[in-house]
Amino acid sequence: MLDRQLNAVLTVLNDFSDGAYKIIDADEIIAKLSDSDRCTKVELSGIIRTLSDNDYIKVKYSTVDEYCLATLAKARAIEKAEPHDRVRRRSRRRRKRQVERNQT
Repeated sequence: MLDRQLNAVLTVLNDFSDGAYKIIDADEIIAKLSDSDRCTKVELSGIIRTLSDNDYIKVKYSTVDEYCLATLAKARAIEKAEPHDRVRRRSRRRRKRQVERNQT
């Protein structure tokens, strides 16, 4: 499971690449992140490396300012499954609260 910031970057990368290699400027990626997920170029470089190491993306080349990469099927599948996972987690939390209320 990806943490929130990794998932946010992956979502942005999925928007740029549909599986084909794209040249993407680091500033463009950072600009599309929400304020709570915003990162520096150096942090972005680490996130890109982590996503590549875990087979979510394939990087052809990278600099601190620019990346040539493609999202892999695993990355696109995660993004499609994510809303369902959120609903399932929310349902579990709701059931847990109901149980807790019934016990008191």
